[in-house]
Amino acid sequence: MRTLRLLATLAVLAPVLAAAPAGAQQVTVGTVQNANCIPFGCDFDVSRYQQVYAGGAFGGAAQITSLSFLLGSAPNSFLSPVTYTVRLGYTNAAVGGLNAALDANVAGGLTTFATRSFGIGPAAPPVLTFTGLTPFAFDPAAGNLLLDILVDGQVGADVGGWASYASDNSGTVTSRAYVQGGTAGGDETGLVTQFGLVATPTSTVPEPTTAVLLGAGLLGVAGVGARRRAR
Repeated sequence: MRTLRLLATLAVLAPVLAAAPAGAQQVTVGTVQNANCIPFGCDFDVSRYQQVYAGGAFGGAAQITSLSFLLGSAPNSFLSPVTYTVRLGYTNAAVGGLNAALDANVAGGLTTFATRSFGIGPAAPPVLTFTGLTPFAFDPAAGNLLLDILVDGQVGADVGGWASYASDNSGTVTSRAYVQGGTAGGDETGLVTQFGLVATPTSTVPEPTTAVLLGAGLLGVAGVGARRRAR
């Protein structure tokens, strides 16, 4: 009976041991080719910004935990003194194919990912990071990733140098659309973006080490039971 109870316990623990969480990683989408002030450092009125990322650039389903942008201008440049609401979702639009009517690019709604406010003050950070309130589950099989930023506030007088962040102008993995002064526009430029990711497990097959340990444990239990019966 004791042997049967041990075997049953190991059988219950096996799925738990097999489902070890994957480690965090960072994926950068885009290659630094230039720098652009939209939407974080321009002295003109951008009220909404969108950027599409090719789903294939992520290598598979993942939980997005943060996104960061790399400063491409002088270190004494400044951010626009406004509030940014960063939202994530899916789009059926291809890279280079965002609609000037920004709502038409959204497939299935948007999730508020992070909000940050800035005032006239310290220089723009070398790495501008938005950490998610909760991770955003992204699966490339469901479409391309859409970044949607609402800009709340009006840029005031020139502060002596607006920040520009590294951009990719190739139009191969990312592109943008935005509303400036009430007029929609867009082009093949997109900000180079570093994503903090936690890979989504796709299988509960035991790791080799786990399988060996489980096998050894089962054999050991079976051996003890056999020796007891032989006495």
